[in-house]
Amino acid sequence: MKPCTLSRTSLSLASVAVLLAACGGGSGEAPPTSPGGAADTTGPVVTITDSVIDATATGDVTFSFTFNEDVGTSFTIDDVAVTGGTKGAFTRESGTRATLVVSPMPNSSGTLEISVAAGAALDAVGNGNAATSAQQAYATAVRTQMSLPVSFDATDVGYGLAGFGGAEASSIVADPTDATNMVARVVRAAGAEVYAGTTVTTTNASNVQLGFATRIPFTANDTQMSVRVWSPDAGIPVRLKVEDFADPTRSVETEATVTTAAGWQTLSFNFANQAAGTAALNLAYNYNKATIFFDFGRAQANAVQKTYYFDDLAFVSGGTGGGGGGGGSCGTTEPTCAPTTAIPTGAIVIYSDAAVVAGIDTFPVWGQSPPVVGSEPTIAGNKSLKYTFGALYQGIDWAGSPQDVTGKAQVHLDVWSADVTSIKVSLIGGGSENAVTRTLTPGTWNSLDIDLSQYTSPDKSRIIQMKLEPGNAGTIYVDNIYFHGTATGGGGGTGVFSGGIFASDYMGNLGANTAMSDKGGSVGFFLDPRLFANKAFDAGDVCGSVCNPGGVYNFYYGIGKLTPALTDAYFGAFVNAPGNGSADASAYSKIKLKFWGDAESWEKSNFTAQVDVIVQGPANAACTNGAGRPELTRAVTAQKIGAGSEYLINKTDFVLTESCGGAYTVNSVWSSIGAVVVRLSGNNLQYLNSVPSTPVSFPTFINMGPISFVN
Repeated sequence: MKPCTLSRTSLSLASVAVLLAACGGGSGEAPPTSPGGAADTTGPVVTITDSVIDATATGDVTFSFTFNEDVGTSFTIDDVAVTGGTKGAFTRESGTRATLVVSPMPNSSGTLEISVAAGAALDAVGNGNAATSAQQAYATAVRTQMSLPVSFDATDVGYGLAGFGGAEASSIVADPTDATNMVARVVRAAGAEVYAGTTVTTTNASNVQLGFATRIPFTANDTQMSVRVWSPDAGIPVRLKVEDFADPTRSVETEATVTTAAGWQTLSFNFANQAAGTAALNLAYNYNKATIFFDFGRAQANAVQKTYYFDDLAFVSGGTGGGGGGGGSCGTTEPTCAPTTAIPTGAIVIYSDAAVVAGIDTFPVWGQSPPVVGSEPTIAGNKSLKYTFGALYQGIDWAGSPQDVTGKAQVHLDVWSADVTSIKVSLIGGGSENAVTRTLTPGTWNSLDIDLSQYTSPDKSRIIQMKLEPGNAGTIYVDNIYFHGTATGGGGGTGVFSGGIFASDYMGNLGANTAMSDKGGSVGFFLDPRLFANKAFDAGDVCGSVCNPGGVYNFYYGIGKLTPALTDAYFGAFVNAPGNGSADASAYSKIKLKFWGDAESWEKSNFTAQVDVIVQGPANAACTNGAGRPELTRAVTAQKIGAGSEYLINKTDFVLTESCGGAYTVNSVWSSIGAVVVRLSGNNLQYLNSVPSTPVSFPTFINMGPISFVN
């Protein structure tokens, strides 16, 4: 979140780029006074009903709270107590009606009890309601299907862990760093076997262990999986094995190395480039079972009991945009394998083992002190560049052969390091440069593809140099530097919808209309022109990995509005699908997204915004709405401000609000999502809580964070 200072930067309406300060401040107004005449001493009466037709609920239950008089915004989700289940989406439909989705306890039976305490809701003169409660019986069943990615959060999947060799004490528990997230815990006992491991399973109604519902969809180019792990120690090997559940002789396995102690990190496992002696990946096998081994093969690991965690076991599809992956885990202090990248036809090659640009200087001295130590070792029959950094940066120079890359989409390079965790890559041309930062997974070749739209400063018609700046001192190996792809004027990132990730980072410039997600989908804001014409200030920015390291990446926009109020206005943010194409989310059951706003609009006692989350399909001329797209809509009540505000919404909660003349159904929109939208409208654009500004104004802001689809 930005500091609580509202910029007065004024941008054009076309840019729709403005400040989302999400600051505190502003005071709530007093509740209405009693009307004239006899004093009103009767409190509101609340009636609780639910959505279940049968006697017993088998899934989520929507409870409705109906008041006999207006209670304004005094009734909130915090006023509802739930036993036997967990709270979900709370919606205030009006001053007299609200709903709450409650999820019963998974894999069990019992009774949901919902209660509203006395005095929770207040009428216009401050009278409170009497205590009220309701019950609903439930019986939830285990879903026998387990899909990738495995996050251990789905309440209707009977996830299991089968430990062996001294890792039998494996269980599914709350994340040690985030109590709202479920993860797998592996306790490796003292004296455990060197092959101690844990298999991920699910169980059917007959208590028979099963693997994934479908095979892991390996292809010749898509051979990678990833796992998020937590280890008490750095430097330990983690092995991932996949096999056919029905035939354990059909298996492959590979390793990665933990580099973070007592913290989460994501490890990549490439099964196309395995350890010596392991059979090659056979694409015809039904790989539907996964086993993880912490500190595999090391007898010294067994002296004391150790606890490990893992989560988000995923298949990585779509390649990395450069003709294949960059290579697998190989080596600990230096690489023992070469990158596997195949340079695509038509690429502009700067450096590779097979070709270099004319006049290249791979070790120029630019006054670094102390100098970077450079060499060109041969690794597994392949030449690569090696740089050991004591200084801050190292350049690669081809000034005698300027390259016009205006028609290309991305710059590619393969990077390997044992100890450098991030790198800034700058392109230089026309006397200008700017950097883009990428994280590195140590002990593996990182195949980096950076969209050229992120390089807004250099003259891309005459690129002459590249500068590399490690995030910390250490050694890196670099290979396969080239420009490739076709510039389209939009898009960026990978352009691939994979693993349910719709957008996780943002980049570019809102004011220049170049802002996009890390998946190459355009992002921005739309608003009623009357708001822009009636404002005291507006400003905005993209706060991605560069300006918000370690935080929640987001882009934001806001307007300080002047009176009079516009009760029929609208304002919102959009994120297009990866590559500005469409995303098939039909295999997922929920959408998960983070968005938030300023304190004045989103968490005052006298005003909490109502928000529409909208899932849009592809553009279609038959659509008569303003977006020109089919739409699914779900109204939600805004949570508190801040990056911790996360919404998890069931697909079944959405309603088809634009079918484009019957051309689309709910299911057809989920299978071809073109954009995700968050919208405020009407009375949800507030004129109650002012901010200290001249002239006095009333802010409405939105921050958009990561978006994904999950089960």
